[in-house]
Amino acid sequence: MTTPEVALTYLVVVWTLLFLGLGAAVLILVRKVQTGLDLINDILLTTKNMATSVAEPINIVANAVHQFVGDRKARKEQAAQKARGTREGDCVPAGNGPIPPDTGAGTRHG
Repeated sequence: MTTPEVALTYLVVVWTLLFLGLGAAVLILVRKVQTGLDLINDILLTTKNMATSVAEPINIVANAVHQFVGDRKARKEQAAQKARGTREGDCVPAGNGPIPPDTGAGTRHG
């Protein structure tokens, strides 16, 4: 081999090794970044799961309180209607007082 061929061969070998080394370094860097991203993702998922596990009992208590308040309002309204002598759905014209109870007058009894 002549000197230019040897120099060209060394040049090719050196550049090939250089690119292989750079490629390996890039792959290592990408894997480290991926590992870091996986770690961040795991932290976020854990935080989300913790927030969900804390929020769940709060929602249960809030729903129970809402149900209790709703039931209490309904009982108050029923008591007020009973005190007025009206039933739910009765229409009381203004000034005429409560509707008298149904006596069955005007109906056929067999």
